[in-house]
Amino acid sequence: MTVVLSVHEVREHIRRTARSGDQRRGSSSSALLGRIFHEVAADLVRADPDKNAFSFLENLDFDRQVWCAYLAPHAYDKLVGPRIAKECARLQEQSSSVLHFWEAVQSLCVWLIDLAWAATNPRGRKTRLSWKDLRRTVQAEAPLEAELCLPTWTEPVLLTGIADSVIRLPFSGNWCVQEYKIGRTSPEADLAQICLYHLLLLRNETKKKNAARSVPSRSLSLVRFEPEVRELFFGEAEIASAQEKLLALIGSLAGVTGGMTSIPRAIKMEDLAGTAELGRKLIQVFEEYARPVELTGEPIAGPAFFRFPVNLCPKVKLEQIQRLGREVQVRMGLEKPPFIGVDRGRVVVDLERPDRRVIRFADIAAQFPTSDPKCGSSLILIGVDLDGNLRFADLNDTVDAHILVAGATGSGKTEWLRTAIHGLILLNTPETLRLVLIDPKRIAFNEFRGSPFLLSPESLVFPDEQPILNVLKDLVSEMDRRYLRLHRFVQYGRNGSISSTGQSPARIVCVCDEYFALVVKEPKQRKAVEAQISLLGAKARAAGIHLILATQQPSREVIKGALDSNIPARVGLMMVKKEESRMLLGYPGAENLLGKGDLLFRDVGDPVRLQAPLL
Repeated sequence: MTVVLSVHEVREHIRRTARSGDQRRGSSSSALLGRIFHEVAADLVRADPDKNAFSFLENLDFDRQVWCAYLAPHAYDKLVGPRIAKECARLQEQSSSVLHFWEAVQSLCVWLIDLAWAATNPRGRKTRLSWKDLRRTVQAEAPLEAELCLPTWTEPVLLTGIADSVIRLPFSGNWCVQEYKIGRTSPEADLAQICLYHLLLLRNETKKKNAARSVPSRSLSLVRFEPEVRELFFGEAEIASAQEKLLALIGSLAGVTGGMTSIPRAIKMEDLAGTAELGRKLIQVFEEYARPVELTGEPIAGPAFFRFPVNLCPKVKLEQIQRLGREVQVRMGLEKPPFIGVDRGRVVVDLERPDRRVIRFADIAAQFPTSDPKCGSSLILIGVDLDGNLRFADLNDTVDAHILVAGATGSGKTEWLRTAIHGLILLNTPETLRLVLIDPKRIAFNEFRGSPFLLSPESLVFPDEQPILNVLKDLVSEMDRRYLRLHRFVQYGRNGSISSTGQSPARIVCVCDEYFALVVKEPKQRKAVEAQISLLGAKARAAGIHLILATQQPSREVIKGALDSNIPARVGLMMVKKEESRMLLGYPGAENLLGKGDLLFRDVGDPVRLQAPLL
């Protein structure tokens, strides 16, 4: 059976490996701003004439200076401004990054102008493209896929990816895959992504009619905006040497090399015989309620559910089929309503499986990336995806610097916290990581009593014994001390009188099992606690101090204010009400999760459904 693997999964594996081997590399640009940049770039070349850059330029005077003066304001009014306004609360501490982002968007506009000018300017050319042909030449977010199979593999691998854009070069007829980047990235991961798209483009071209007779040459480019434009072209000769190692990595990640994998592929591939009948019943239910959908691919078996990708028929909206969750539950005899949402741009319906599987922490520990013993690791294990890959949040990233966790009794919230702590310990030493564990229930973190990873012997905190306000004030004081040390380091460094020797201070992670218990007291104490949390949420990341806060009650009273504005990364486990899911994640759906570590994770974009391992 064919194993599906995405370009994103391969690239992320290489990126994590490269970063763990070199912690000094510059930090990547904000994931949120990166997502917005890619959305803007896609809209500028999509067919919508109200947003398309080439449609806008066609209506202006044929003058490059005029184009440069008007395209960037057009992009801001139609695409950038509304998105930035929507995410204003999450970007309030990233003013320099937002400025860098806007400069990159302006560079993107100039790059598109150069492309349009070269294609439509008749000077010096016998032929030129019409504006209609130019719009057809560039395809945004182009899906590519190719089936790969080596003699040593046990199964073929379907490699899938979505390129930022695919361009048929105007006068040579060559295809060019474009990948847009802002800020610094991992060169190893960039080269790997170029090689991956080379494989995809090669396989797609050879499928075309008369491909053997006439195959156009393939060039690939990486367009980086830092914020100035740097376009790096790669020919076949340059990337051929890296593809042998890349194919070996693809086989290993897909689990088809004949060796043992940490999470058997059988978990997601086996027992699909009965899903054909489930899919038929699912389609029938939606048809009965005049909301027809159609299956668009093979179902995927996760450890807790079967996922059916569907396509909405004309005039059917996603919200309409989401409202039919209870009807699907009753008609199909399910214990819980299905989860209906979006995954990688397609609509999916998840139906619980009767023979739920357990993923144990011990079975996935070998998949953790290696880390530098001097610097440790900033990765937090979130869960396992449907492809059997581990998904991490990076505390070094502004979006994931602090994490808010919510879930009802039985959802697996405390177990998730313990798993996150053990994952950090697995990747660090007491010299690179220190913990402050707040345990209002007194039963969540007893196993860590006396651990050398505690910041101090008193850092296993029981609020009924130790005033929690003092603990938070101590963290704020440590944050201020670190800022002062950093300021002195910079001042001395300017005078050339200090060298970068010695051990960096350990990363501090404060984990609280029930935040609601800290703020349920009298209003005066609540305000004092929230004030300290607000300070830490806004400033502590740069000092290497991070918060992981959990609550059973993701209500407006608990989440509003300091938490909502300073902790964008959210882990939502099973909840009681859809209003709680909306409050935490901005989306419904967590009320239909199956408990025991079944979760939705959101930092940027749509929530991703993962399974937390059992420790």
